[in-house]
Order: sequence, then structure tokens, then C-alpha cells
Amino acid sequence: MIISASQSTLMAHRTLCRLGRRADKIDTFKIAAPRSLSMSILPRAIAQMSASFPKTKFVALFLSYDEIVAAVATGEVQTGIAKLPILDKRIAIHHLCDVGSVIVMKKDDPLCAKSTVGPSDLAGRSIVRLGSGMTYWEKIEMAFRVKNLIPKFDFEVGGVGPACRLVAEGTGVAIVNEFLALEYLDLLGLEARKFQPDIRHEFVRLVPELDKSFRANRAFGDTLSALVEATLAQAQEASAGCSD
Repeated sequence: MIISASQSTLMAHRTLCRLGRRADKIDTFKIAAPRSLSMSILPRAIAQMSASFPKTKFVALFLSYDEIVAAVATGEVQTGIAKLPILDKRIAIHHLCDVGSVIVMKKDDPLCAKSTVGPSDLAGRSIVRLGSGMTYWEKIEMAFRVKNLIPKFDFEVGGVGPACRLVAEGTGVAIVNEFLALEYLDLLGLEARKFQPDIRHEFVRLVPELDKSFRANRAFGDTLSALVEATLAQAQEASAGCSD
């Protein structure tokens, strides 16, 4: 049987489509994320994804930012959630959200009366410091130095969740990013106020440069972005209510 050029092209196209569909029908979809996302947004995203991909097993790995980048770059996971800057060229980066820093405190803290909190408001206060993000902490320390103040870092922990737990236990206040702090405010009965000067954090979703699970990854990205947008909008409404 002689196959024409047009038939050959059509057969090749159909073969590529079949291969593409097979490549997207993955049995396991692995997500690497900071542990501080384990209580709310990430479980909700996974629950929604499982409804759309009932035959897929979803696995959440909670790692440090460096470990998340490495896991995505090597293809160990299908996607990851991390903070910029990221320089690894083996990774495609998709913007997730840009948030500021907040002061997390107990509901009876006098600072709750303020709409924003600065270094002068924290003079002499016990502060929980996170043990990562050197550039971030250099900016915070500079903000104190400009006011001729030395921050009182009495505690240091490795994540936003433990920092918020320490605050709930009455150890002082914590300076953390707003995105991850939102997971714990209701859970631990805490309040948050924006820290001034405004020190930003850009969170991104990462996928390997050669993405073998495009359809699932795109769906996860859309689901996660919608949840993040809704959560941040609710936080802004709550913050506006506190300042009224």
C-alpha cells in the first residue's frame, strides 16, 4: 500500500497526539511546597485536583526552598511552590503572588490597635526570627538601623508555621510574609498587621523546563492561583475592617 505525503503527515500527527496523551496520563503528581502551606491552601488545591483527575495519586512533599528548586529541576516532582530569586535555568517560573511582610501577634496585643507596625513600635519587643532568607532579614535589620534600633530576636525557627505557634504561646511577635502567615491566623487565633517599610516576597509556581504532565500542571496552576487570589482578597477585606 502506497501512503501519500498528506496521509503520512496525518498519521504522524495522530501518533504525536497519542504520545502526548500518554505522557499526560501520569499515575502520580508530586508537589513540593513549604511546610507552612500544609494546613489550608495546598490541601484544598489537591482536593479539587483529585476530583478532576480521579485516577491520579497526589503526593505533597514539604521541603526547604532550596530543596524545592532542586526537586523541580531534576524532575523529582511535577511542580513546586517557592520564592524568588531562582536562577536555575532548568525550571520554568509562573508568578503566583506578590505579598508584603506582616507582624503576627496575639489578639490582645496592644499593636492590634495599629493598621501598620514599624521598627519603632517593636523597640524592646521579643521577636521571632525565621532562620532563612538572608536578603530578607538584611532588609529588616536595615529598617531597624535606620531608626537607630537593634531588633530583639529572642527566638529563631525554620518556618512560618513554627514562628506563628511560638507567637500563640506568648513568646512575642513574629515578622513573616503575609502569604504563608494567612494559613495560621484563624487556626491559632492570631492577628497580623502590615510591617513598614514594605518588604516584599514574590511566590512562584515552578515546573521542569521539559514538562511531561502539561495538562495536570496547567490545571493545578489554575486551581492554586484561584485559591491564592481568593485567600489574599479575604485577608485584604479583613485588614480593611480592622482599620475602619
